[in-house]
Amino acid sequence: MMNDKDIKEYHKLIEKLEKKETSPHLLPIGVEKCPGWGVKVFASKCDSVKYYIDLLNNHSAYEKFRELRKTTNDSMKLIKTLDKFSTTKDYDQRVIRMIKKIRKLEEK
Repeated sequence: MMNDKDIKEYHKLIEKLEKKETSPHLLPIGVEKCPGWGVKVFASKCDSVKYYIDLLNNHSAYEKFRELRKTTNDSMKLIKTLDKFSTTKDYDQRVIRMIKKIRKLEEK
């Protein structure tokens, strides 16, 4: 298992790799040259899910999520800690609505 120092070093490396122009990214329409960021491209849906799980489990932006997860599995509470995941202001409310719709479908 990695200690805190190892995890911090790992994240520094990941951040450097993601900012390289050679890393596969989608660019906004009309942007010819990488501006230092882009939407990360994955070989498969599974790879994107693995990456997201790694972010949740290790990135400092999701520390509140990990702390709360130690005490609850309540998805409605947990989603509210992912405020760094999206720039959409009501992201948590949108996800909560989707969770509720899915739960209603599962009841049928």
